[in-house]
Amino acid sequence: MKKGKKRGIAMFAAVLFIAAVCAGCAEKKEAVKEAELITVWYQDEKHAAFLVQCAKDYYEKTGVQVQVEKQEEPEYLENIYDRTMENGEFPDVYLSSTDQIEKCVLAGIVEKNENEQAYTQAGVNEKAIAASRYEDVMYGSPFSFSTVVLAVHSGYFEQPPATMMDMAAYASEHEFENEEEVLFTWQVNDILSNYCFISNFISLEEKRNNGYSQTVSEEITKSYEVLGNLWKTAAVSEADTQEDVIEAFNNDLTMCALIRSDSVKQLQGEYEIWKLPLLAEDIPTSPMSVVDTLMVNPYSEKKEAAAAFADFAALEDDGILRDTNAGMPLREELLESEEEKLIYEQLNHSDIKPAEMEAESFLSYLQTNFLEHTSLYSQEE
Repeated sequence: MKKGKKRGIAMFAAVLFIAAVCAGCAEKKEAVKEAELITVWYQDEKHAAFLVQCAKDYYEKTGVQVQVEKQEEPEYLENIYDRTMENGEFPDVYLSSTDQIEKCVLAGIVEKNENEQAYTQAGVNEKAIAASRYEDVMYGSPFSFSTVVLAVHSGYFEQPPATMMDMAAYASEHEFENEEEVLFTWQVNDILSNYCFISNFISLEEKRNNGYSQTVSEEITKSYEVLGNLWKTAAVSEADTQEDVIEAFNNDLTMCALIRSDSVKQLQGEYEIWKLPLLAEDIPTSPMSVVDTLMVNPYSEKKEAAAAFADFAALEDDGILRDTNAGMPLREELLESEEEKLIYEQLNHSDIKPAEMEAESFLSYLQTNFLEHTSLYSQEE
């Protein structure tokens, strides 16, 4: 049984942070070389405190200053490319994910990582390292991941049901304390969530080898039929955003919720985190995961220093990710709770979101195909 708590994270501007660190380390500063200034860009606010803390720790260790800047432009990678090619203000390091590697390599805005052996020796998850390779060359410094897990309010089940249909059978036999409560809620416009239901009939490895044609096996209809029965036998709710899913769960409007693992710490009340049950007895489920990585800009005049910082953030995290709620670590040795170990196990049984640019249109096709079928069932209700 887990107790969820909201944690507030104090965010502050990176420039002010650097000034404060420098002031606080005035005595130490005389003893180190004059610091270089490395600029790091990111887009998602959840990474702010993690990067700022890494910058602080790195400065104290090396005397090298790291300026962390959030980018608001929606075309994040395109903006990095444009700024770099125009010789404008561009980052030495930027945060992205491994599914963007091919795009970044072909655009010429990511440097090779020559330090792959250090990641293996440090115990970084093998699937994350593999996801960081493009044409057998490693790019970026993978440091965290997110996947999909099932959150369940405590007190309903003595042990996790084997299948989702078993969950539906339980719901049909029991009255909810809250008459507005439903059995199951998930973010229906998120391919990482929807992929769980159809992954058994998709081989990304085959697609990777033979091309991402926008077709799926006819057997995938088995999943859609089970989902249709789920709608007919239990109350199911679709949410537009991850925030909607969390809100429904915290307000006791859903017994279970399919959520991203980086949202777990936003849950409140008594709950348990489970690995995904089977969809049906003959239909396994497995999620899709995303690996976060720090990429070095090859046009940086400080490539070596930038790469050293990226490796530091990825390999010398002694709990910063956990303390700042920025994601799940990729090194098993950093896991503390049973909940974290279960999420990590889910990563090992997941498919990593593919890096090929061609895969992006295929995943969009999958999402459309999924919505076309599931909308029929929801309309019947």
